[in-house]
Amino acid sequence: MQKPARAAALVLALLLIWVSPAYAGSPDEVVTEWVRSWDAPWLHAVGRMGEAPMYLATLTLLATSGEGETAVQVLEAIGGAAAVTWTGKVLLGRALPYAGEGSSSWAGPSLDSAHHSFPSGHASSAFALATVLAGQYPKWAAAWYVIASGVAVSLVYEGYHWPTDVIAGAVVGHLAGRAVVEGRPWLSFRWDF
Repeated sequence: MQKPARAAALVLALLLIWVSPAYAGSPDEVVTEWVRSWDAPWLHAVGRMGEAPMYLATLTLLATSGEGETAVQVLEAIGGAAAVTWTGKVLLGRALPYAGEGSSSWAGPSLDSAHHSFPSGHASSAFALATVLAGQYPKWAAAWYVIASGVAVSLVYEGYHWPTDVIAGAVVGHLAGRAVVEGRPWLSFRWDF
């Protein structure tokens, strides 16, 4: 196992311990309360960077500037991350913060969108994009990850997700991005005809 994969596995293991029934609730709620207490309205603007129009603009810019292969990689990474996050959301059924059920509310399989908190799809998409761009433009890697992290923090600040939701989404997005950039066929959704 390579070092990044080990690090991701460690983060995921710690995340699972944090959200396990024995520990669920208080860490997420304490961190959420702290983040939401910040006087940082600029985080709302940062959060907008993780919405569909920004992804479409990025893909358009890449495709029209001779970076079509990078645009395809971004689509593959976001698509792979979305498949994993959507599956997790439906199977785990964690209540979103605004549902008012607390961070320890895990309904199990659910199609109710109020129970689609874990993992965060916005965070996974932001980190999938950042990881592909970091792979293609390594000089700007820190900037891509700072923006993705800002999107993730904004989701907690705005009350859309618990911290562990965005951490899990970040891990999923990063792994999907790395899989595509490194050409791993087990997660790359490229079909060559």
